[in-house]
Amino acid sequence: MRSFFRIVAITLLLCTLTGCHTSSRDQIAESAKSRITAQETASSVYDIHFGYQKDLGKWLDMEKEYLYDPDGDASDGITKFNTIGMIHVGERLYFPISKQTPLSTEDNFYAYVSTKTGEKHYICPDPLCGHDEESGCPYINFDVLAFPPDSDSKIYGVRTNIVAGTAVLQDRIYEIDLSENKLRQIYNSKDICKDFDVDYITMYFIIEDTLYFTDRFVFYEDVERERIVTERTWLLGLNLKTKETAVLNDHFDENLERFHVIGDRIFYTDLAERTVYCTDFAFTEKTPVLQYPDGYQLSIDQYDSNTGELYMLVTNSELHQAAVYPENPNAIKCTLYCVDSDLQCKEVPMPSDQLIDFQLTNEYIYYRKYDPINFKTPPYERNAIDVFGNKLYRVKRSDTMTPEVAFDGHEELFFRDYFVTGDYLYFAYYALVIREEGQVFRRMGATARVNMKENTIKWLNLD
Repeated sequence: MRSFFRIVAITLLLCTLTGCHTSSRDQIAESAKSRITAQETASSVYDIHFGYQKDLGKWLDMEKEYLYDPDGDASDGITKFNTIGMIHVGERLYFPISKQTPLSTEDNFYAYVSTKTGEKHYICPDPLCGHDEESGCPYINFDVLAFPPDSDSKIYGVRTNIVAGTAVLQDRIYEIDLSENKLRQIYNSKDICKDFDVDYITMYFIIEDTLYFTDRFVFYEDVERERIVTERTWLLGLNLKTKETAVLNDHFDENLERFHVIGDRIFYTDLAERTVYCTDFAFTEKTPVLQYPDGYQLSIDQYDSNTGELYMLVTNSELHQAAVYPENPNAIKCTLYCVDSDLQCKEVPMPSDQLIDFQLTNEYIYYRKYDPINFKTPPYERNAIDVFGNKLYRVKRSDTMTPEVAFDGHEELFFRDYFVTGDYLYFAYYALVIREEGQVFRRMGATARVNMKENTIKWLNLD
């Protein structure tokens, strides 16, 4: 690599010699030396953050050409609700990306890749920006993103800020305009409530240029050396044209979550009743759709507009723990449900009754199941359990009881967030690292793209 940079520098030097006769020999030499240093520094910085990747996935070839089959399997018309991490919108897949350091993954930053061309872009328009706190990048550390249904250039994001001179943590909503390369704050919770200590924003959906969301305010009060904590949730509507916020309900039921709009219906979950309901926009009546047992949770829901079906997974959080085993894993039964356009709910038979997650495509159901492998090694006593067994499975939607392994990480390429379209698997890579308390799985801030058919890999790093 160094010899390459030296060749480039020498070539530039020769161009300088033949193209300009006003520089001295010392100036030319110093200029060439500066170029070499800059290139080598960039190379060493890249190796510091991403050098570990060259030793991973040796059974996979490096991707040389991006392949795309327009007639192949895809996720067209499928919406995944409540997404954190990878978000698929139209032909774009948005994913968080960052630089790895010895202490952290630094600042989270979103990029997106075209699932048709493989081209990668950043939400920050400045090609010289470092996309971190040090560079002052305004596009970092967005926790959640939302996308309007009629625009591919607008993004709405939530970011937590520390109020200057205080310990107050405050969420704000921003509008990112990719077409005009602009970032604008459009909601400040201090304009709604003045004296809170922490607040949490949950964005639900956008209808007719209005973003509906809740803001949960937390208040601390110290009484006789005891901290009293109270909460209050507000339902709000933000007009995306005028940027005005309307208070719809200033005592919103905090047990109501997971609001989804499908056509002229709203689906939501009552956590206290452990029931999914369907209602109309006027909330005149509600129809129970699905009830799940105590100790379980609704973890993933996806809608297929091609078939009019809503898929929901009821799972148990005990299966997701990397440090402990469930007390009685054989008693845990997770269930995948399908709700049709007539609100008829039925169980989808699957090869495992301990599904941890799933993703729909037009042809397949991809899933991971509870298949724990403990990577704990002496002298460490802490468990390091890969609960997924480092494998991704799939079944055809027309035959949900005949599984096949779609991807095997070979106990090396550990992944959490993932998305599949066509023959490609995108995943956020985690590494097994040593901490003071033992071994843990650590997010590395890197995303990989694997062509499962051609057995190739490409890392989508922060340049």
